[in-house]
Amino acid sequence: SHFNSPAAKQSDPRRFCVVGSGPAGMYAADRLLAAFGDDAKVDVIEKLPTPFGLVRSGVAPDHAGTKSVVNRFDNILKDPRVEYLGNVSFGEHVGLDDLFARYSATVLCYGAEGDKKLNVPGEDMPGSHSAREFVGWYNGDPRCVEDLDGPIKAALTGAHGGDTAVIFGLGNVAVDCARMLLRSPAHLAATDVCEHALEALRTSSVRRVVMVGRRGVAQAAFSPKELRELLNLPGVTVTVDPTELTLAPEDEADLAAQRPRRRAYEAIVKSIESPPAGTEKDKDGTDGARELVLKFLRSPAEFTPNEDDGVSVGAVTLGVNKLEGASGSRRAVPTGDTERLDRVSLVLRSVGYKGAPAKGVKAGFPFDLERGVVPNVAGRVMEKMGGYPTHVTGMYVAGWLKRGPYGIIGTNLQCA
Repeated sequence: SHFNSPAAKQSDPRRFCVVGSGPAGMYAADRLLAAFGDDAKVDVIEKLPTPFGLVRSGVAPDHAGTKSVVNRFDNILKDPRVEYLGNVSFGEHVGLDDLFARYSATVLCYGAEGDKKLNVPGEDMPGSHSAREFVGWYNGDPRCVEDLDGPIKAALTGAHGGDTAVIFGLGNVAVDCARMLLRSPAHLAATDVCEHALEALRTSSVRRVVMVGRRGVAQAAFSPKELRELLNLPGVTVTVDPTELTLAPEDEADLAAQRPRRRAYEAIVKSIESPPAGTEKDKDGTDGARELVLKFLRSPAEFTPNEDDGVSVGAVTLGVNKLEGASGSRRAVPTGDTERLDRVSLVLRSVGYKGAPAKGVKAGFPFDLERGVVPNVAGRVMEKMGGYPTHVTGMYVAGWLKRGPYGIIGTNLQCA
């Protein structure tokens, strides 16, 4: 029911709209309030009913400290100068012309809602999903729950005999997914994990999680703190092929140049030399013995269906790589060899988010499909007029939609 009339723009020149209520949108609203003071009015529109984007639906439920930033965001929304409009979809319910007519400036902050693909045969079969979708599922993102609850529950329960989950990627999102799959349900029950996800994880038949990285251990994008948490999970045995931990001089140089990677490497070496921490018992008293396998120098080659239904994923073929190039620019090159992982029931790709144009936005609005961002100069949206870049009056962009999907929550404060 609430939507400004076009006349409001003339009577109130400090009326702004922020599209998206994740960290980028909340920090943008905060900065607008700080810059324009008591005269500022900020409407925040969000396609979901609830605010805060990936803080709500992306941060793992056992990382409550990271989620605590919502307390600050809550205070921004409670400011009398701010109006929150949930269930309003940019491009569907509200168009660009509506925003141009009603606001002095609009800041687009709706993030990166797509995923990068692996582009291998069989990637789209049931049981193969993006890590973004899986994270959204266990965090209660209504879109992910609606689309994926059935397929993910079928994959977790090993309906076709699988007990292995394969995760492509070694970043923090991949580590979160591995931890959720390997942690005992008794421990997860003490977090704010969604009930539907907890029930599915309680009956999960996944006992082995294989994390796959394209390059070597010295180039892996692990965050040492999150990696150590995963490696030290009670009852989880860590397995790494010792030959994959052998370092060439160029890899030694890569580790020496980046202390976090050196610390991650040392944590991996330590974890395979020591027995797992005390076993976590599941609620029914059974031993929750699980295994984490780290595989380096491997790329996905093909997903094949299981023999039971001939439809859902059942095996993964990996291509074996070798490293070439100087320190700082090591690249993975296929050797031509392959290996196969069997008894697979779930595959997650965690190779990056990717921005996409908002559905329904009028044709011609600038968007860089290759990079997944709105073209901009220092946050001012740019379009080409007669071959020359020109600022789109009153349109700005912040967050992942501005710079691409990287950085932590706090990166968005600097961005805004």
